[in-house]
Order: sequence, then C-alpha cells, then structure tokens
Amino acid sequence: MLKEVSKRLEEFEQQVYQHLKELQDRHASVVQERPKSTNSEDISRMQEVATFSVNFQKQLDIIRKELQAVSDSVLRQEERIDELEQYSRRNCLLFHGFAEKPGENVTDAVLKIIKETLNINIEQSAIDCAHRIGKPIRYVAQAVKEGRRSIIVKFVS
Repeated sequence: MLKEVSKRLEEFEQQVYQHLKELQDRHASVVQERPKSTNSEDISRMQEVATFSVNFQKQLDIIRKELQAVSDSVLRQEERIDELEQYSRRNCLLFHGFAEKPGENVTDAVLKIIKETLNINIEQSAIDCAHRIGKPIRYVAQAVKEGRRSIIVKFVS
C-alpha cells in the first residue's frame, strides 16, 4: 500500500511541476513579447503573474511536506500493524513441505507430523486452529510445479 501511495504522490508531484513549468514558460514569453512601453496596466499584469507563480511554488512546497508527512504516517502505521500481528502470531508455528491430500483434516495431519517427525506427544486440545496457507492446488502437475502449501498452526498456549 505504501508503494502505491508513494507512486501516486510522485505522479501528482510531476503533474504539478509540469503545470508550474508551463506557467513559468508563459510568464517568460509574455515578458519577452511585451511592448517596451511602461504601461502601468502591463506592469501590473506582469506583477500579478509573478506573484501567482511565487505563491503557487509556496503552496506546492506545503503540499509536498504534507504528502511526505502522510507517507511517513502510513509507513509508521504499517510497522505498528506488523508489530501487533507479530504479537498475535507468537503461539504459531509454520510447517513446510508436507504432502497435501484432498479432503484432509489439517489438525490430524499436524498431530501426526508432530508425533512421528518430532517425537512429541500432544493432545488435539493443545491446537487452537490449523490450516493450509494459500489457495488449494487443483492439478497434480500444478502441485508439483508450485510445491506444497505450508501449514500454519496456532497453539492454545
């Protein structure tokens, strides 16, 4: 999400700078094309354009700072969410590389893995929930190509 926000901010900034450059170019062309007379109305218009350009640049700088602050805030929030999610994962274990069978009971499969592979005897009541991660693989050829889905197990304590 942060990358998407950053990308949009950069695109917006480029558009604003493009418009500012166009305004500055117009201002420069008006200055070159203006008559050499000291008509007070022409001078007043030129001053208005110059003032607008300066104010526009100031507003752009303010917007850039605000957008950077928003971007920093989003980054901090993502880090905080990850910290909170990490805390909720403290009773979880991931199991990789175990064969997946259609219609399997993942909790029973995990109990079997723990008992046979790790030689630890635990009860089913010790497991809060267990499931495969990701979408199911429908074809054998696809399963061989993509590998096996991992199992995540959340223990009661």
